[in-house]
Order: sequence, then structure tokens, then C-alpha cells
Amino acid sequence: MESIWKIDRIQSYIDNKVEESIQLDYKAANALQNIPEKKREISKDVSAMANSAGGVIIYGIKEFDDPLKKHFPEKIDPIKRKVISKEWLEQVIGSNIQPKIEGVIITPISISNEDVLYVAEIPQSLTVHQANDKRYYKRYNFESAPMEDYEVKDIMNRSKNPLIELNFDLLQKLINANEGGYEYYLLVRMQNKGNVIANYVNYFVELPERIVYNDDESLMMSEGRSGYKFFFGDNTIRDVLEENSNGTGDFISKYGPSRFEPILPRLISRGKRIKLVKNLHHWDQQIFWILQADNANSKEGSFNLKDLLQNMKFV
Repeated sequence: MESIWKIDRIQSYIDNKVEESIQLDYKAANALQNIPEKKREISKDVSAMANSAGGVIIYGIKEFDDPLKKHFPEKIDPIKRKVISKEWLEQVIGSNIQPKIEGVIITPISISNEDVLYVAEIPQSLTVHQANDKRYYKRYNFESAPMEDYEVKDIMNRSKNPLIELNFDLLQKLINANEGGYEYYLLVRMQNKGNVIANYVNYFVELPERIVYNDDESLMMSEGRSGYKFFFGDNTIRDVLEENSNGTGDFISKYGPSRFEPILPRLISRGKRIKLVKNLHHWDQQIFWILQADNANSKEGSFNLKDLLQNMKFV
């Protein structure tokens, strides 16, 4: 599958002043050097990301020197491909963190024949990882901070609870071929990335009111953010018990009571669609979500609708 990481997307982070977060970290080119000190820092940053919520480290972006803009990207700071290769970075991550983090993806983004950026995608781990200095780290206030003993134990318990993530896709449906009219939907699916069955899952998605279809009765006004509506979803289903004709050629379905449909390990739930406004053009919109599953700690996050544009699906 083609990577979503392109130079245009990286530049949009700079242009839109996307601040660092628990799941996003910027590193200038000098963060990648073949010396022990820098290797220790790489192991701290990557292990902290895996020990926390997972996320992305972009190597090759310089932050502002101004303390008031410290965690905002200023400009691209390219890395010399012949000096620091993708394979070198993979080897440093693999050999300086214990146990090894499975599923790290490093994507090189070419600036020129000689210059490159590296995007490291780091999954949230089911166990705790130790950095090169024999310590455990977490993401805290944009940095890699040492973990408390209870935090290490909490992470070790991840294997006892389901590891659920929300997947979002933007769907486009042609409704008028002659006029080029479209309908848009936000598809929300729950994926169980852990090794434990998820029995009870629910989530809230908050969207700007201006982009949601007014007639969608599943959306309610948010009690938090002004100008937002929220959608509630869970893993319940209703079985069709029987279908009866209404005498006009249509059939009326009779449903049974709602029941929870467990999400097995490594599987994705049935998707639920949120209808957006027709001929949507307001792409630069922030969407927020909260996720809860069984006895696992709740999660929350956000994303920008325009980040889904490159992989928009046609239905």
C-alpha cells in the first residue's frame, strides 16, 4: 500500500503550525548522529512513544528557537542520505531498545538526490520498553520523561485488556453524474490490535456543526466545544428476526433486542457512517474523539479532516 507520507503533507504541518503532542514529535537533522549520546536519545524518544500512546517522530524538521514557539515546526532541516540511512536508523532502534519494538515503520521522504527526511511510525506496545540507559520513559509535556514504578506496572497490564483503536475513512458517493454532486460520509470503525477480546466498546466523535448533515438524527449538540456536534457509537447490533411484506412490495424488518458483538483480537468491527454536508469543501476541520473499552483506560485524540483526503474512498 502506498505510504500516506509525502513532502506535501510534511510541509502542511509547517504551514499550519501543527504543534507537537503526545503522539507527534519533531527532530532536527542533528538528532541523527552516529555517536553514543545521540543513539541514547533516539532510544529514549522511540521507547517513550511506544510506552505511551504510540505516534510519529519526524526526523528532519527544525523547531523554533523562540521559547514561545518551542514546540512548533519552523522549517525542513534535511538529513544527508549517505551519512544517515534508513537502515542505520532501523538498526539503532532495534539494537538499543529492550525488548525490541515490533511494527516500527520508517518512511524516507526524498528532498533531493542527497537530502531526505525520515518519518518513524511507532505503535503503542503491549509491554514496557527500556531505553539504552536502562531506564523507562514516557511522553510527557512534549518530551521523554522517566516513568514511575506504577506507570511501568500499568503498561505491563495492557496485555490483560483489549487494545482498541478507532479507524477513520472519508467516503465519497456520486449522487448526480450530470451535475457532479456528491455525498460525503465519515466512516468510523473499531479495530482490536491487542490479544484480548473486546466485549464492550463505545466512543464519542465530535465534529464541527458546519460539516455535518443537518438531517442526521444520530448527531447531537456537544455539551463541550461550541459549534460542535457529537456522535455516539458502540459495538452493539440488532439481529433481523423476520421480514414481513407491507402489501406494497416493500418489506418491514422485525429486529431483536440490541446486543454487544465482541471484537476479536486483530479484527475490525462493522463500520458506522456519519453523514457530512453535500459538496463538502470545508476540509480544514479538526475532529475530536474519545474511546472506551472494557476495563482499559479511556483514550482520546483528534485529527484534521483534510488528512483523510489522500486516501478518500469512493462508494
